Amino acid sequence: MLTSQTVDKLNKSLKAIKAWFDDYEILNINDNKLIEDEFGALKFLRLNLEHTHEFVLYSSKLQTIFAISELCFLSKITTNNYDEKDLHCLIIKKLNNDYGYIALNPASLGESIENLIQHGDLNFAHYPKFEELYKVKVNAPIKASVFFTPDRITLFENVGDLRLLVDKNTLLSRIANSDAHGDWIHLLNMASRID
Repeated sequence: MLTSQTVDKLNKSLKAIKAWFDDYEILNINDNKLIEDEFGALKFLRLNLEHTHEFVLYSSKLQTIFAISELCFLSKITTNNYDEKDLHCLIIKKLNNDYGYIALNPASLGESIENLIQHGDLNFAHYPKFEELYKVKVNAPIKASVFFTPDRITLFENVGDLRLLVDKNTLLSRIANSDAHGDWIHLLNMASRID
């Protein structure tokens, strides 16, 4: 449960982050202007308000929500367990294109994206840093190949420690276990460069 001290800190943090981004406004999480998503992340956050900050950053132009919670929604839907160690920032974004299902996670020791390469439609051999940093799973390699442009691959390499899910026209993303303002700014910058 968020303490009053944490809430005060987050209120100041959102104001500070908003100062970096003209396109965003601070809205209550229950505001009906906010976009809904394929995964139900916003519904999940609204149902867990004792663990979720009541204000979010929202850009109608970018169709993007930036929310903060003690419960990690990405951990919940990928492992069926909550990750409650830290505050987690979450990007919910509507995309202009259908990329199928894509899951991108930091690679643990010894992992690679060979499961993706074997499909033959995607090849990251020219991006060894990306292969080292991430493991990727997709259900539609041809659609996913459109998502993984050289610019985006470089962007993901530079952000590092990123967790990202795409389902058709919705993207969810967070930087693993981070509540640092610099990382939040990195994440919002990344979201603005994905359509």
